[in-house]
Amino acid sequence: MKKNTMSRRLMRGGLGVALALSAALTMSACSVLEDIASSGKTPVRDDQGSVVEGGKQDVFTIKVGDCVNVPNGDTVSDLKVIPCDAEHDAELYYEHEITQDDLGAVDIEDGYPGEDAVHEVAARACESRFTDYVGVDYETSALDYDWFYPTEDGWDAIDDRTIQCFLFDGESEKLTGALAGSGR
Repeated sequence: MKKNTMSRRLMRGGLGVALALSAALTMSACSVLEDIASSGKTPVRDDQGSVVEGGKQDVFTIKVGDCVNVPNGDTVSDLKVIPCDAEHDAELYYEHEITQDDLGAVDIEDGYPGEDAVHEVAARACESRFTDYVGVDYETSALDYDWFYPTEDGWDAIDDRTIQCFLFDGESEKLTGALAGSGR
């Protein structure tokens, strides 16, 4: 099975709640038109790899530093990737491949370890990289984080072991500007 035919599941913690509130409270005519205009094309990147023109991209191929709008729903296969200077929901700041060391006594070869085990790995991985990326520790930051994680189908069919860590505004507001080294 091709990797891009699978989807990833969104942790329905802060980011899920924030995105649902944000979508309900801040949907504007401009963002609706922008979503429609870029829904069928892929993002355009400059020589440094930064997105300069938004578009839809497979969740497996987005890059650290990409700013995204996350669609409603529990599973995601594509994301709207947009320039970070435009309003967006979240920014990818770290990807972590789950290893046997992460799972301890649970054998990675025995199949999907369950959402609880995956969430524990994700929480540790995402928090461990927060300060390095943002430039301030999580406890004093105005930002929060959440993650995408492999579905059981993706784990079994395509060996998806990737956790994707995203930054978002903990007050359910849209972000503007890149967050790397922002000290927020």
